[in-house]
Amino acid sequence: MPRRPADGSVYLFRRPWLPNARARHLDGYTLLDIGGRETNSKLYHLRRLSDRQLLDAINDPVDNSVIHASRRAREVYEGNHRVLELRRRVAAGRISPDQEIVVRWID
Repeated sequence: MPRRPADGSVYLFRRPWLPNARARHLDGYTLLDIGGRETNSKLYHLRRLSDRQLLDAINDPVDNSVIHASRRAREVYEGNHRVLELRRRVAAGRISPDQEIVVRWID
């Protein structure tokens, strides 16, 4: 169920996505747009999130920007920093590789 907006109002619609992938499905995918000062800033904020908050940022992002990836090209186009942090937590054993996540497959 989506989170309520900060003003306490109720959503008039349900977001159209449901988990359709597992964390392990993005292993080996190229993460575009990773590097530089912006990456350090984004990762700093993502690393401060609890595991539950990170999964919320992946599955129910406030700005509606779910992870976009291509199966054919094996690249992530949107949500690279969230995928990078997810990989780190899976490797550390904090999140299961079978954790269901939302990915918008573009092919």
